[in-house]
Amino acid sequence: MYEITMELPFSGHRIDGKLSLPVSAKSLIIFSHGYGRSSLMPHEHRLALAFQQAGYGTLIFDTVDVYENFSSVADGFEFLTKGLLAATNWLHSHSEYRDLDLAYCGSGRGAGPAIQVASELPDIIKAVVCISGSIDLNKFDLPEIKTPILLIVGELDFNIVGGNKKVLKKLDGPKQLAVIPGASHLYEESDKLSEAAHVAVSWYQKYVRSGKWKPEMVEKSAK
Repeated sequence: MYEITMELPFSGHRIDGKLSLPVSAKSLIIFSHGYGRSSLMPHEHRLALAFQQAGYGTLIFDTVDVYENFSSVADGFEFLTKGLLAATNWLHSHSEYRDLDLAYCGSGRGAGPAIQVASELPDIIKAVVCISGSIDLNKFDLPEIKTPILLIVGELDFNIVGGNKKVLKKLDGPKQLAVIPGASHLYEESDKLSEAAHVAVSWYQKYVRSGKWKPEMVEKSAK
């Protein structure tokens, strides 16, 4: 496993990102989250481990130094969208990473920016998985987005379930809504994050190159 902390351009700033790349990886899954500090997202790190063991590289940003300066959701959305776009273009043009397929894993308020940037980079972003995504329908022309999109929600996360059902109806490209039975917003119930990881990996395997996937690895890593 190749692991480094790297500085990337991000909406006019330079922020740290932790890149983990299995030796056989052909793809990189970029996490888009709305929390600022990556250490506050243990579920995302567990998902990243599951993706790595399925043969995918992962990149998680730590935007706390700049994200917390935004007082409104709209400002935060714009910051994350511009930052994700800048970081993705940098990775795609970098000699070490330009041969990797790129995909997004968006969660919470980071799901909307992931979908937005995927619509702007249809030849670069191969797939998007949104987990417990808070997606504002007013910000998108969703039928124009052709990137394959999987929406994963917990059955007990009632407001998010309803919002994601509305998003699914407006998507015109490859799409799917997966509802994890008995799961809440952060999948803290026993084995529920494992189920979400399993579904996400299956979606990536349809559209994004990977190493060999061993389902038992995903089960073990997500517990």
